Amino acid sequence: MVGDLESLSFAFLVLLEQLTPVERAVFLLREVFDYNYQEIAHIINKEPTTCRQIFSRAKQHIHANRPRFNSTPEEHHQLLNQFLLAVQAGNLHDLIQLLAEDAVVYSDSGGKRPAATRPIIGIERVARFIFGLAKRAQTAFIIEIKEINGRAGVVVYDNISKLPISIFSFDIVDSKIQTIRAIINPDKLKQFEK
Repeated sequence: MVGDLESLSFAFLVLLEQLTPVERAVFLLREVFDYNYQEIAHIINKEPTTCRQIFSRAKQHIHANRPRFNSTPEEHHQLLNQFLLAVQAGNLHDLIQLLAEDAVVYSDSGGKRPAATRPIIGIERVARFIFGLAKRAQTAFIIEIKEINGRAGVVVYDNISKLPISIFSFDIVDSKIQTIRAIINPDKLKQFEK
């Protein structure tokens, strides 16, 4: 049960980070704390109708970016294994076959480590980004498949310290990798320490 709650809260935080600060504030005040639009308007110094629009927009962003699992756990795990084999073999063709046309990578460092500040969008750009990471990794890291947000994902550990240095979660749509979330924020990696 605790693991499920941690996964749920982790997924929720990832979704919230995709909102602007104002959208995040309005969404949380309305959805979590049940404030009315008049109260929210007073807090963020905007008109109630504006707050209603901001809330609607935030909700649309969250629903649009919410992971859409339409694969079984077995299919998800199999696709992840194929992904890792393609990356380890340096096989660009095989990797591209696994990615959706509009594949995207989101990076989250929490400002504590260097990371892509904008989403990486498109099959070619995502493939190049993944291969760039793999070239830097080589043998200095240990890669393990673990459950992340209820699905198989990848945890990368430092070979010397054995501490997690990154987590990759995957959303699969129509048997293709749609979204990769690269988490390198040390605060979010603690739950994966050995």
